[in-house]
Amino acid sequence: AAGQAGDRVTLTGLELFGGGSSATLVTLAGVPASIVTNGNRTALVIIVNGGGSGVGDVVILGDTGVTVRLVNGWTFSSISSVAPSSGQGGTLVTITGTALLASGTNITGVTLAGVPVAGVRFIS
Repeated sequence: AAGQAGDRVTLTGLELFGGGSSATLVTLAGVPASIVTNGNRTALVIIVNGGGSGVGDVVILGDTGVTVRLVNGWTFSSISSVAPSSGQGGTLVTITGTALLASGTNITGVTLAGVPVAGVRFIS
């Protein structure tokens, strides 16, 4: 899975709390997430917090002290370059980065300096 700060993510699996009844901490690539819903052993809803980058584990700490881990289960989305860095209406701009679709299937919008882009084409 992939995403960025502010994304709402549902983690699913079996016995997510390692035999306990709730999660006390969830981290994505080492960054603590905010727990939204807790107490369902097969689904846990979190909000991604800022400050992370790269790829890392999804870790759930249960109230019993047991840790449940998905190795390399999370990638923080990031933009690595925008070229050209300036232009005018009609300029073709290339944006490259990591996990730009953030586990989605399409891009719903792009803005450059707060201005919506008229057309977007995703090239994998």
